[in-house]
Amino acid sequence: MRGLQGAQSSRKAPFVVTAAACLLLSVLILRSYVEHVNFRATIGSNFHSGGNQTGCPSSLPGNAGSDVLLVMKTGATEAHAKLPIHFNTTLRCVPHYVLFSDVDEEVDGHHVHDTLDSVADSVKTANAEDFALYRLQQELHAQGVNLGKIITNSSEMRSKAWVLDKWKFLPLMEKALAAAPGPHTKWFVFVEADTAFVWSNLLRWLKWFDPEKPWYIGGQTWAGGSAFAHGGTGFILSRAALERLVDHLAQHPNVYPSLTADNFAGDLVLALALKSVDVPLTMGFPILQGETPYKLDYTEFHWCHPVVTWHHMSPGWVEKMWEFEQEFLRRVESNHGGDWMRGRHQEGVEEAQRKEWDMVMRHYHVFEEFVAPYVRVSEKANWNNFSPDILQPAMVKELGQETGKEGCKKACEKLERCIQWSWVKDRGDGVCRTAEVMRRGEVPDETDWNGVEMTSGWIVERVDEFMRRMEGCRKGNWIMGP
Repeated sequence: MRGLQGAQSSRKAPFVVTAAACLLLSVLILRSYVEHVNFRATIGSNFHSGGNQTGCPSSLPGNAGSDVLLVMKTGATEAHAKLPIHFNTTLRCVPHYVLFSDVDEEVDGHHVHDTLDSVADSVKTANAEDFALYRLQQELHAQGVNLGKIITNSSEMRSKAWVLDKWKFLPLMEKALAAAPGPHTKWFVFVEADTAFVWSNLLRWLKWFDPEKPWYIGGQTWAGGSAFAHGGTGFILSRAALERLVDHLAQHPNVYPSLTADNFAGDLVLALALKSVDVPLTMGFPILQGETPYKLDYTEFHWCHPVVTWHHMSPGWVEKMWEFEQEFLRRVESNHGGDWMRGRHQEGVEEAQRKEWDMVMRHYHVFEEFVAPYVRVSEKANWNNFSPDILQPAMVKELGQETGKEGCKKACEKLERCIQWSWVKDRGDGVCRTAEVMRRGEVPDETDWNGVEMTSGWIVERVDEFMRRMEGCRKGNWIMGP
């Protein structure tokens, strides 16, 4: 009898172990779920609903972006310098946005979340050098130190900030999804604090895409044969794409530390992670633009395309482009009788389509407003128009019949395709540069040029010819697929 009882006990043992394992697994799942819910609640209570929407254009399409979450990423060393300008400009008409950095803090009354606070300590320890700046920032912030000062004029600190930044991308995806106001959020738009964006154009562009499909749209760049969306240019994920990625990361927790450690940039890490779940990149350049309006090389390729973003924008340029967008929309609304929304429903399809075309800001609109007044002058002192091609002194003298600034100018005139030039009084006869495309340029950066005399110029007749050739633009519309 005892033998039979022993046999029965041994048969029950696997069942008991299995039941215990199931119970433990249930507890772990429940704990994970509770942490996730708490995370959602924390972020959800702090995301910003654009409250200051006075004066926003009546022509914003559809639901004015209520199904879009705009995610702005920055770093603690630059947050106070770069974020404030957005609160009364680009973010003013955005219904839902959330701010992320690498320190949890308030900036001008807006909560900025720490992207990296949920990263496991084991990951931070295993990659201690990459997280050195993160630890330093946490300590200094607790002491009330202005973090913006620790990076000023320090290439080493800027490099550390860039290395730390790559660790933000995949945690940011989970936090962005958790921050969504609800299931009605269809699109997640990721930008950085030095990204300027045209909100009205963005909403018009998104109308062409089905958010139920996995979209990953960005300004393309390449590394090692892999195309990825450049982070500072801005990129877009549909809910379907983001949910697929976040689910994959939850099921494979080692993807984040291994993929991030093995690659040099976070935007590349993101692209590789999306590729692993069959979400390819839809290339959005030149609509998503990695340059500034004053450094962009304006060509036939850019001219007729709409513009949604620029990168490396100073606070002054962010404000300038936002004001231009508002003025542009007011001007078009006025030309079409004021109440754009009412007119669109009353008039015929052809007229509505014409209005829709007119409401889209394109690269040539920006050129006419901000570039043409500068490039239609023969010469401008203390100006850098970013001409890239160095013309050797012997060639300057051969073409221009003299050296120095005048020789540089005349040499450009002799070169059939040259449209602009610049001359730097460095040493000897100076340095002459030429270009076959136009750039507006800016005052020379003191850090780069250290007060060296620089003059830039354009061949005005060739500029005018280019502009005449570009008249009547009616093509180069939205990019709508791979």
